[in-house]
Amino acid sequence: MNSEQLYRAIGQIDDDLLTRYEARRQPRSKYWLKWSSAIAFAAAAVIISFMATNVWNQQNPIYTASGTVIQSETTPSGGIPSDSYATPVNGSKFYSPEVQQALKKNAGKDVKYFVAIDVFNDMKPIEVNSAEAVNELERLTALHYKVGYATAWTYQGNQQQVDYSYIAGYFTADQLKNFVADSQYGYGFRFATNGDGLPVDADQGIDIDFKK
Repeated sequence: MNSEQLYRAIGQIDDDLLTRYEARRQPRSKYWLKWSSAIAFAAAAVIISFMATNVWNQQNPIYTASGTVIQSETTPSGGIPSDSYATPVNGSKFYSPEVQQALKKNAGKDVKYFVAIDVFNDMKPIEVNSAEAVNELERLTALHYKVGYATAWTYQGNQQQVDYSYIAGYFTADQLKNFVADSQYGYGFRFATNGDGLPVDADQGIDIDFKK
């Protein structure tokens, strides 16, 4: 039974109503079809992009360009991490307890460590944006270390968040253990934290523009 026969059999529909019904069944205009197709395509593109981003983030945690990066660790006793450590003398290096714990915990794994680097001259910290710091960064870069300036934030004044720069780098375990120190500097390696005590996000790359 076709649509006309069905309508007449059920409700004895008059010809005018049947005509209006058939008119509504006419194909949409070409313009409407193109517009709806474009909307559907855009929606599909958004969904695909969202799915691809999720897959990428799951497969490339934290710092995507370098694989898995360790950016924090609890203290060996399970307590609150601390930035404090013994000030290294010239020509030496020192690792915070958290960095030492992370190296031990991840021994043999293919990971990198995102750490802050405190540089000292005669046991006094050098200014991070000084010419002295820039020269040392250039030396370390020439040795193929991925070092530069990273950004964190702290509280200032009336609990206002303020960004600041510090020297940081991405290192393998071997690079940390065999770090090539300059005889005129001491080096401290630690995991940096923001003003709220949480780790600084390692997914920021390193700014190695030494024209700061």
